[in-house]
Amino acid sequence: TTPPSISCPGDADLGCNPEVPDAMPGDVTASDNCGAITVVAVQGTATQQGCFFTRIDRYTATDACGNQSSCARTLQWKEDLQRPVLSGVPEDIGIACEGELPPVPAVTATDNCDGPVPVSFREVPGGTNCGGIFYERIWTAIDGCGNATSYRQTIRLIDEAPPVIVVPADTTINFGESIPTPVALITDNCSRMDQDFSEVRTDHNPGAFTLVRTWTATDGCFNSASASQTIQVRDTTPPDIVIINPMLENIPNGGSMDLFSCEDPAVAMADIQVADLNPAVEVETFDKLLASNSCDALGYYRKWKCGYTATDGAGNVAEYSFYVYQYDTMAPELLGVPPSVDLLCDGGSHLPIAEVFADDACNGSVPVAFNEVQLLNPADANQQGLIRTWTTEDACGNVAEASQMITFCGFDMSLAASTIGNTVWFDANANGLQESSEVGIDSLQVNLYWIDSSQNAQMVYSTMSRTEGGREGQFSFDYLFPGSYQIEIAFPEYLAPTMMWQGDDPAMDSDINPGTLMSDLIEVDTSEILMHIDAGVILKEELPLVLSRLSGHSSQCINTISWSIDHESQVNKYEIQRASDGGPFTTIGSVDPQLDFSRTLEYVYKDVQAQGLNQYRVKVLLDKGEVSYSETLDLELNCRRKIAPGVGIFPNPFVNIVSIGFNLNRGGEASVKVVDNLGRVVEQVTKKLPRGKHVQELNLRNEPSGIYWIQVRIDDELVTRKIVKGD
Repeated sequence: TTPPSISCPGDADLGCNPEVPDAMPGDVTASDNCGAITVVAVQGTATQQGCFFTRIDRYTATDACGNQSSCARTLQWKEDLQRPVLSGVPEDIGIACEGELPPVPAVTATDNCDGPVPVSFREVPGGTNCGGIFYERIWTAIDGCGNATSYRQTIRLIDEAPPVIVVPADTTINFGESIPTPVALITDNCSRMDQDFSEVRTDHNPGAFTLVRTWTATDGCFNSASASQTIQVRDTTPPDIVIINPMLENIPNGGSMDLFSCEDPAVAMADIQVADLNPAVEVETFDKLLASNSCDALGYYRKWKCGYTATDGAGNVAEYSFYVYQYDTMAPELLGVPPSVDLLCDGGSHLPIAEVFADDACNGSVPVAFNEVQLLNPADANQQGLIRTWTTEDACGNVAEASQMITFCGFDMSLAASTIGNTVWFDANANGLQESSEVGIDSLQVNLYWIDSSQNAQMVYSTMSRTEGGREGQFSFDYLFPGSYQIEIAFPEYLAPTMMWQGDDPAMDSDINPGTLMSDLIEVDTSEILMHIDAGVILKEELPLVLSRLSGHSSQCINTISWSIDHESQVNKYEIQRASDGGPFTTIGSVDPQLDFSRTLEYVYKDVQAQGLNQYRVKVLLDKGEVSYSETLDLELNCRRKIAPGVGIFPNPFVNIVSIGFNLNRGGEASVKVVDNLGRVVEQVTKKLPRGKHVQELNLRNEPSGIYWIQVRIDDELVTRKIVKGD
C-alpha cells in the first residue's frame, strides 16, 4: 500500500526565446520498494501573458500494486525577437572646423516587451584628407533579451578656412648686418598642409636692396594662404674719412689753418684714407674760394674752404673740410726803378721820369704812386737835388717804396737829412700850452725861411698843416741842410698866435712870436730831427660873425636846412628854430660847432617832423652869452615819394639767397643792383612795376663771401644798403 517515491526536477526559467523541452518520463526520478514502476508524463498547455509564457508538466509513478505518486514542474520563458525603438536621434550635420560641437540630444528607447530601456552613448573621432576631422555619435539600446538597436550621427567638420601663416614683421637693417633666418609659423585647423617658400631680391644701389620672403600653404581641401615679409637693407652710414697727413691731422672737421703765401691751396688724395663697408666709394677734393681781396673788411687776403667729399654707392656723403685763411704779408715788387745819379751843373735841368711798374705775388699788377721832392742847398742856389719816390700798396696794405736820388752841381744828399715840424693847434683857453682836449688845425699855411750869415731871410719851402696818422694840424719840412731857419705861420684875419714858450715842455708850448708871427732862429745840425716846433692859435676878439644865407629843400617828407659860416669865432652852439602857420619860433634841434678856423664850414640839419608851410632860422649862441640870428627861410613840406623811406632786406647776413622788399607809391621802372667791394655789378634786375609792395629775390650762390651793396633805384631816386654774404 506504499506508493512509489517520485522526484520532479525543479521549476525552471528558460530565459529568452528558448527551445522548450517536451515533458518526458525520464525527466523525473522514481523508486518503489515492491518492484517495477511505471512513470507517465503529462505535458501541460503553455499559458501566455505578454511576452512571458508558463507551462506546468505533471508526472505520475505507479508501482506494480497500483500505488501511485505524482509531482509537477513549472517552466517559464520569454519570447522576444523585436529590437527596441530609439526616439529623438539627430540627423547627420556639417559644421565649420573652428565651430563647436552641438550639445548631445536626449535620445530614448522603448521595447515591445520591456517598455523603456536604457540608451548608451559614445562619441568617436575620425579623419580624412579633406574635411580633416569628423565625429560619430552612437546611441545604443538593448532590451532584456539582448535585442539591440544602434544609431550613428556623423558630424563632419567643413574645411573652408585656409591655413594660418604667421611671419616676422617687416624690418629694415643696415648694410653689413646679418640677414635674419627665414622662420614662419604655419597652422591649419582641419587638415594636413603642403608648404612652399620663396625669396626675391631687388637691388637698388650697391648699398641697398630689398628682400621679399613669401610663404605659401595649401590644406587638404585646397584652401590656400600666403604671407610675406619685406626686409629693407639700407646703407645709411657715410664713409669714414681718416686724415693721414701730419699737417692736417690736428685740424678738426670745420677747423681752420693760416697760410702765409699767395699760392692757391690744394688738398691731395694722398693725405686721406677712406673706409666704408660699401665698396663703391667716390672721393672728390675741393678748394673753393669763398672771399678774395678782403683785407680791409675781414683782415685776410683770401678765404678758402678746402677738403674732401666721399660718397658711397648708397649716396651717403661724408665731408672733411677746413678753412684756409690766406694772409698776404709780402709787399709788391717795384720794377724799373732807375738808379740814383749825380749830374754836373750843365747836365740838364730835368731828367725824364722813368715808367715804374709794380708786381704783387697775390694781386698781380698793382698801381704805382709817384712823388717828387725838389731839394736845394740854401747856401748855394746851384746845388739842387731831386728825390723821386715810387710807392705801391697791395690790397692787404703791404707797401713797397723805392727812390731815385738825382743831384746837381755836387749837391750832397747826406747833408739834406734834417727835419723841422710839429703841430698847429687851437689854444682854446689861450694859456700858451697844448692840452689833450685842444685839437689841431688843418689847412693853415706854414712857411720855412733860411737865414744866411748876413741874417737875410729867404723862404725856401711852404706847406699846409694837415691830418696825418689821425692827428690834425701836422706839418714838417724834411731834407734840410744844416743851418739857421725860421718858421712863419700865415694867419687868416680872424686868428692870431697864442703866447709863446709857456711851461717847461718844448713839445707842448707855442714857438711862434705873436709880434713877428715867426719863430725865433732854429739852429739845425746835420741829421737832426726837431719835431717840437709848435704853433698855438687863438681867435681875435672883435671879428664879426658872418653866417651865409640859409638854403633848403624838401623831399620825401623831410625838410633839409643848410648854412655856412666863414669862421666860428667864439661860437658855442647853433640852434635851429621853426615857426609854422604864422606862429612863434621854437627850437627843434641843435648842432655843435666844428671848431675848425681854417676854412668855411658847412652845416646841414634835417627836420623830419615838419608839416605844411614852415619858416626856419638859425640862432647862434656865443661863448659870452651873446645871441645872433640868421635870416629866415620859407619852406613847404614836399611828401611826394616814388619809393618807400626804407628798403627791407632779409636775411642779412645771408648765405645764398637774399630778398629785397620795397613799396612804390606809384608805378614806375625799378632797378635792383648788387655791387661788390670792387665796384663790379654782379647781379642786376630791372622791371616796370605797378604801385604797391614788391619783393625781389636774388640768388648769389655763385658769388664769394664778403660785403656787397644793394642799390634800389626808382626813376631818379636811389637807396643803397650794405649786405653781407656768409659761408
